[in-house]
Amino acid sequence: MKIKRIFLIFFVFAIAVLFNNICFAKDLDQINKYYITVDPRNDGTLDMAYHIEWQVLDSTSEGPLTWVKIGIPNSHVDSIKSTSSEVKSIRYYENNGAYIRVDFKKAYNAGDIVKFDFTFHQRYMYELDYSYCTYNFTPGWFDDIVVNDLKVYWNAEKVTSSTAEETNSDNYLVWSGRLAKGAKLKTKVEYPKSAFNTLNESQQVSNVNTNYNSSNSKNSINAMITVIVIFIVFTNLLATFMGTGYNRHRGYGYRYGRPYYHHHHHHSSHHSSCASRSSCVSSCACACACAGGGRAGCSKKDFYGTNLKTNNIKKILNK
Repeated sequence: MKIKRIFLIFFVFAIAVLFNNICFAKDLDQINKYYITVDPRNDGTLDMAYHIEWQVLDSTSEGPLTWVKIGIPNSHVDSIKSTSSEVKSIRYYENNGAYIRVDFKKAYNAGDIVKFDFTFHQRYMYELDYSYCTYNFTPGWFDDIVVNDLKVYWNAEKVTSSTAEETNSDNYLVWSGRLAKGAKLKTKVEYPKSAFNTLNESQQVSNVNTNYNSSNSKNSINAMITVIVIFIVFTNLLATFMGTGYNRHRGYGYRYGRPYYHHHHHHSSHHSSCASRSSCVSSCACACACAGGGRAGCSKKDFYGTNLKTNNIKKILNK
């Protein structure tokens, strides 16, 4: 009965922490400016330039900001560069989606704002029919960060139609808005095929490989799996420490003080808003609202309360 009572306390505690983190989690960051400039080449590929001003709101819960990753349309990128003095390194980063990873030269704490720019060359962005070349581009979005000012600038030369709100004095189509958490801004631009001299029909979005799993449908499942894994490991260790034969002959645990069949797999939930191709064309971009360093990526941010505190578990065991 004592073991069952401890199991029940632990399970209730895990559910309570999970609920608390989902409902009362602090905002760690906000993005004040998120500007994207797009210039098509003669072959239909795109030169893309990003300017981001990222503000840290909380550096206590998950540590200071030392790196971020920003979603890009797909993995077919090259010429990734940054000229910002704040950036230590930049590279393509694949983790259940396509990203640009930006590492900073220093750590940023609550109240700090880091401004950074980067550029890259992007392929596999257009769809073709008999006479038109169409781009459907959704900039990377953030499920847990508010974007105060998002602007997309698209070179208007030779464009026949678009969903843009305006054309500025520099002859760029402009989309703009403030994005709540998880909100998206969609753009569409259409050209005559004759606008591009060396268009490669094999580089349509229908031919790109974007087999990234949608985590929107997996996040809650991942959270529950993590809780269950913690519960199983906890019961296994508890039975071992109490010297019972509870786990003996059950396929895991310890026998006579030695492991006879014990595999421990660490599972980290990945939080990304990138949709799969079944619901989003490959010119959709995604952005993971996570930061590195003390936060160590999305799982460290603990959006779903799965990082249970060991001190709290010890207190339960000692009662």
